[in-house]
Order: sequence, then C-alpha cells, then structure tokens
Amino acid sequence: SHEELHNLVQSSAFVEELAAVFEARGAGPTLPLMELMETRATEEVVGDYQVTGDALRLVGCRAGYLLVNSSLETQQCRRCEALTYSSWPLDGCTRGDRGEAVCENRQCQRCPTQGAS
Repeated sequence: SHEELHNLVQSSAFVEELAAVFEARGAGPTLPLMELMETRATEEVVGDYQVTGDALRLVGCRAGYLLVNSSLETQQCRRCEALTYSSWPLDGCTRGDRGEAVCENRQCQRCPTQGAS
C-alpha cells in the first residue's frame, strides 16, 4: 500500500540500502526510485528521491501529480483529482536555502470549462 511504501522509504535501513545501490552503480545523488526498487515498486510510486544526509527527500513527480515535500513526514506525489491538472509538479513551489524546491500541500489547477455555444 502507499502507506507501507511511505514508511519503508522513511526507514534508516532503506536509506542505507539505497546509498549502497548508488555507490555500486557509481550513480549521482538522484535516480528514479522505481529503477532502484524494481521488486518493491507499485503504481503508487511516481516520484524521484534524493539522498540528503540520513534521509530521502522527494524531489520530483510526473505530470498529473503535485510534489509535496515541505517535510519528510508528509512528502508525496499527490495525484490531481478529477477536473484538475498539473502540467508541472513544481508549480507553486518556492526555493529553499540551498536552491532546492520546497513544495507545500496545494491544489491542482482547475480544468477550464467550455463556454456556452
């Protein structure tokens, strides 16, 4: 479930395992989470994570989702509801002290309505 995956991503054991995968692959600090969790991934995983210190920070989501990462406890790719959209997951975000995107929980854009004919 989404909650189980969220709890796994927050665990220190997972962070250590992920850091070992980065090192083994000679990869930079950011890789799509799905690529690293092929046996654990579900359709709920739609984001990219970055190792920062001893935690994973959500840094990107695909179109149709909004990035919410203002705290580690609440970080998520929030799916837009019916009749709303997000063409850019960082829409409405601000920049943190290190230039990273900081995204509060917010609403997706409303789809335009057709005018009367």
